Amino acid sequence: MEDGNIFETILVPLDGSKLAEQAIPYITELAMNLGSEIVLMGVSEFENKEDEDAFRLAIYNQLKQLKKMLSPVGTSVTAIVMTGKPAQRTLDYAEKNRISLIVLASHGRAGLVPWSLGSTVDKFIHLKSTIPLLLVRTTIKADGSDKLFNRILLPLDGSARGEAAVPYVVELSRKFDMDVTLFRIVETDKSVRSLGGLNNVRFLEQDIAREIVDAGRYLVSVGGKYVGTKANLNHEVRTGEPAREIIKIAEAQQRCLIAMAGH
Repeated sequence: MEDGNIFETILVPLDGSKLAEQAIPYITELAMNLGSEIVLMGVSEFENKEDEDAFRLAIYNQLKQLKKMLSPVGTSVTAIVMTGKPAQRTLDYAEKNRISLIVLASHGRAGLVPWSLGSTVDKFIHLKSTIPLLLVRTTIKADGSDKLFNRILLPLDGSARGEAAVPYVVELSRKFDMDVTLFRIVETDKSVRSLGGLNNVRFLEQDIAREIVDAGRYLVSVGGKYVGTKANLNHEVRTGEPAREIIKIAEAQQRCLIAMAGH
């Protein structure tokens, strides 16, 4: 592993569709900057031998073309085709072969197989694995006019688990010139279940104000981990409902990567 690269080997599951290929520009940029090895993988669920053979031929040809495209990057590129349940088979392979990152198109349509990468993404998220996932929205096309890793939004909740994504963003910021926004949401109320149903209880204003100050200090302390990197750091504290506020700031930044730790 050169220079402690935590993205040493990247796995890209493909299903034969053009939409699934939209993950390729992202792994190409990662490989060019990090020297990562790339594994392109197709998984078939066909039971009929003719369909199975046709699928293997189609996927192999597609993977071969993508392998050619990635070869000039100067890193190792491997293309494989396997059979089984796509999510579980891919994850089993990833864990057995010490894959560092899995890159998935999040809204891919099935190409020649009766499953979609959209549903497979859901299965990946619910399978118990510590391998990081990079989800690429296929509605956003990489046209080569802009760097794909120039803005990263890193929501944090103040917990050690929530900081699990920090080392990965630090690693990226060593190789990429990027804006990194460390983001903390202070909740202003809490849902409490009572005999009458679910009620929202508003926190005291002084408590919210104290939480905002503490959140700002916390983000500054986390920012210390980016000293010596190429990151242009921003700190932002907001109040409200976490998921809604994350979406708001992500939409405002446009074309940003959201780095989050899943508990």
